[in-house]
Amino acid sequence: AERVAEIAEKHGCKPAQIAIAWLLGKPGVTAPVVGVSKPSQIEELVQATEIPLEKGDIDYLEELYRPVENLLSLGMS
Repeated sequence: AERVAEIAEKHGCKPAQIAIAWLLGKPGVTAPVVGVSKPSQIEELVQATEIPLEKGDIDYLEELYRPVENLLSLGMS
C-alpha cells in the first residue's frame, strides 16, 4: 500500500486511481469491478483511465509480488 501511495503522490492522484490504472494495464483486463460510496468516486475512477503509468512505476509496484499461474485455466483443477 505504501508503494501505491508513493506513486499516487508522484502523479498527483489518489491510490485507488493508481490501482485502477495499473489493473487496466494488465493483459486481458477490460472491465475491473469497482465499488464506490460517493458519486465523486466514479469520476475519480474514470480519470484513472488516463493516468500514464511509466514502466518504472509498474516495476516498482510489482517488485514485491510474484504472479502465480492460474492452474484452473490450464485444465488442472
